[in-house]
Amino acid sequence: MVSINKKPFWISSKYLSDNRGALNKFLDLKKIQKLKFKVIEAQISEYNKNVFRGFYAQVGKYKESKLIQILEGSVIWFVIDLKKNKNFGKVSIYKLKKNKTLFVPKDYAHGSFALKKSKVLILANNSYNNKFHIGINFRDINIFKQIKKYLKKKIIISKWHQSFDPLKK
Repeated sequence: MVSINKKPFWISSKYLSDNRGALNKFLDLKKIQKLKFKVIEAQISEYNKNVFRGFYAQVGKYKESKLIQILEGSVIWFVIDLKKNKNFGKVSIYKLKKNKTLFVPKDYAHGSFALKKSKVLILANNSYNNKFHIGINFRDINIFKQIKKYLKKKIIISKWHQSFDPLKK
């Protein structure tokens, strides 16, 4: 059973495997309807080992919720609460799992770190718009102290991600 929640949560999927391979029914229409989630964009993100991406969020009329499913490899997913309340800036940490889909509602920023070469499926319920995009620097003092134990000594991060500003309330 899926409940509507304002915090990120796992959705269990049906994962079957045998000597022929595996089948992962990671979503069905009933679950999507309960979430009031309509897929607008779908991406497959490919990672090399030790790649860090993020943190990003869409704001204003382009806020989006996401469904995130690991396809192969191993990825840690970070979400930062952007709601203006006592949890503002709190980071929740999820290791993506083959038999679970991570639902992240709007009002959260995302970042991810690949523990090995990986692929992730990301479904979004709104269109990306660069004018409504914000980036948050992973080295922000309050964020970094929450995530540093999950990052390897040598991370690979783009110059663009490094140029993001710290989190502002």
